[in-house]
Parts: sequence; structure tokens; C-alpha cells
Amino acid sequence: MSQTAFFTEPKGRTDKPSVLKALEVDYTPEGAAVLGVMGLGLEMPCHRPRRVLHPSLGSGVWARAIVACYPRDTLTIVGVEPRESERQNMVEACPDGVFVMDFEEFLGIKHEPFDFVIDNIPFTGFPRRDKKRRIDTWGWHIEMLRAGLLTDDAIVAFYGLTQMGQGEAAQASMREWSPTLALRYGGRNEHRGEGTERLAPIPKKYRVPGGPTHEMRENGGDSREYTLWVWSVADRNYRGCRRREVDGFKPGSRNDPLRYRVRSPRWETVQLPVLPKHLRCWSPDAVPGTRPIPQETVDTVAALLRGGL
Repeated sequence: MSQTAFFTEPKGRTDKPSVLKALEVDYTPEGAAVLGVMGLGLEMPCHRPRRVLHPSLGSGVWARAIVACYPRDTLTIVGVEPRESERQNMVEACPDGVFVMDFEEFLGIKHEPFDFVIDNIPFTGFPRRDKKRRIDTWGWHIEMLRAGLLTDDAIVAFYGLTQMGQGEAAQASMREWSPTLALRYGGRNEHRGEGTERLAPIPKKYRVPGGPTHEMRENGGDSREYTLWVWSVADRNYRGCRRREVDGFKPGSRNDPLRYRVRSPRWETVQLPVLPKHLRCWSPDAVPGTRPIPQETVDTVAALLRGGL
């Protein structure tokens, strides 16, 4: 997601550039979505999703990736997206249920719990400092847990920046529910469409007095690192059980041998293989999620994960 990108060539897009910018809309390349779903399946082979939720569905690329990697007849797929203009794409990607509303509104509705949540959510969905309300947010994963939307064996996976959780505002959330797994992407994924342009500020030292302050620049690969962050409800419950009184030691006390080991957020990090460049970008003529993912893409990603490329 990006709060700074401004699209000036919305070919293949379903909203005005100003709307995309306000809602932090950027599209995950098809190859990146398939790599995340397959990589997670290899690292957690015992987890078989049944009820799947996409809380920031967009055009539906992550739902398309789920269908490409798991038998469709075993899944119930539900999506949430505030943009009415995406309804047709959402219905095609998530035929079992579509909610055109803000995710906060969706949290207030009673649903049967989900056992798999995966998506490229807005940056504001991660733990952060809300400057307008002057509070530290917990993140969507904890909000879903508290709303009763997750089963006891649920997995939550959000695609976002690798440095997630490093800020002071996120520390309480990280201690409340530490990630279990981090799947790091290699290479630079392109979220804004190959051949599109954006309006970018001109550095002050290069500006001409009385001249323009912005210029057109071609979008390219995102220079930031991305990770699929994974939280496990079962792992959280297990860690919570370990905090009970053991052998006379009171949890959290000075003489508790598990005090620091349990409270410190920790997770396993796995480096995903680097995708070929054509799978790390997308064309405005084929916005991710608006079509089924080609079998060739699935086969290429599978070969990469097997070490065949």
C-alpha cells in the first residue's frame, strides 16, 4: 500500500486517482500473491483453510491466489472492500460473500469465525500511532481476535513493510500477539502498474525559482522491502498457557524464568525466492484480481519454491 502514490494514467483502474490515494490502494502483483500463499502453505502444511476472509479485497488478487492454490470446493471465501466500483471484481473473486463497507463497520457485524485471513491491507491496518486520535492502534489482527472473528486454529497473514512493528507505538501490540512467521520477499515488487506515471515532488535543490514544484515520473519497483507477516491464534494461546504458574514461580515476577523469554516478541523469518521480474509487476491492461491467475504463473512459483529455477 502507498499513501504517496498519485496515479495519472488510471488505465485499467476502477477508481479515480484521488480515490486510490485516499484509500491507500495499490495492487499486489499476481506472482507475489501466489508466492505468499504457496510459501505459507509450505511453512504451515498442517493448516488447511476452510473459511477465508480478505479484509481489504480490492480487485481480489489474493482471493484469486487462494483459489489457484487450494481446491475451490473446500473453501468459503468472503471479502470486504469499501469501493462500490470493485463490486463486479469482488463477486467474481469471492462468490461466497461480499461486503461493500469499511472494515471497521464489518467488525461490528456478527459472523461465523474464519480460520484463514490473508490480504494486502492498508498501512493503517498495522499497529501504529494514530496522530488524529492521538492513540496507538492495535492492528486489524488483534481487532479481529477481540471481535470473535477468528477460530482457535486461525492464521492471519498480512502483506506489508518488513519494518512493521519496529516503532514505539507498535510495541504493546507486538507483546499482546507476536507474529509467528515472517515470509520475506526478495527483489522489488511493483505495485503501481508497469508503464504508469505519478506526480512526484522535485527536490528543492533542483527547483527553478518560479518554476514547477512537481514533475511526472515513471512508476517502478517499490524500493521498500515487503514481508508476509503471519500470526497464529494457536501459537498465541500456547504462549499464554506457558505463562501460568510453574514450579512455584509466579508469572511476571522477578524470579520467573520465562519472564523475558515469553514476553519478548519473536518469530521465525523465511526468505522467499526472488520472482522473475515479469511476475513482480503488472500491466494496466490486466489489473491483478480482475482475471483468474494463469496456470503458468502458479507453475513458475511452485518450481521456484522447489528450487527448480
